[in-house]
Amino acid sequence: MPKSREQKKTELTRLATQLSAMKSMVLSTTKGLKVSDVTKLRKQMRAEGAEYLVVKKTLLFRALDDAGISYPELDAVGASFAVSFGFSDEVAPARLLYQFQKEHEVVEFLGGLVGRTAYSADHIAALARLPSRHELLAKLVGSMSAPLSRFLNAASGPLRGMVQVLRAKSETGTV
Repeated sequence: MPKSREQKKTELTRLATQLSAMKSMVLSTTKGLKVSDVTKLRKQMRAEGAEYLVVKKTLLFRALDDAGISYPELDAVGASFAVSFGFSDEVAPARLLYQFQKEHEVVEFLGGLVGRTAYSADHIAALARLPSRHELLAKLVGSMSAPLSRFLNAASGPLRGMVQVLRAKSETGTV
């Protein structure tokens, strides 16, 4: 059943709003996916502050135009694709699709936007392989705390040695 003009306008307005609020957008293929798989992916996306939508190409063209975003690479994309928006983390949609792709080989990256900059499918795939923000922060904290812990260990070495000498003397009864 075709959509009415009102439904199309509502969908266009919603899509333009999402485009203006997004931090990133990833285009991917949809052919060969089961509805249950797509539902599972949508739940994972929502949990990470992202959204997965299947959108018509002409509708996305108009929404991009309304949002003032230039994305000429969209011409090369096929007719059937999905759009994943990242609202809280730029890497989240690409990372989730990359993990989903490991189980479902039919999913392919077609390209995307980070901010208002367009990237090819290869760049989006490289972005997806990056560690998550939490992992990067944990590595940063670890690398910052490592020199401090080594310094404390070195500074406490003489005290530890003196305590061991005193303990040995007390056990032998010479103190």
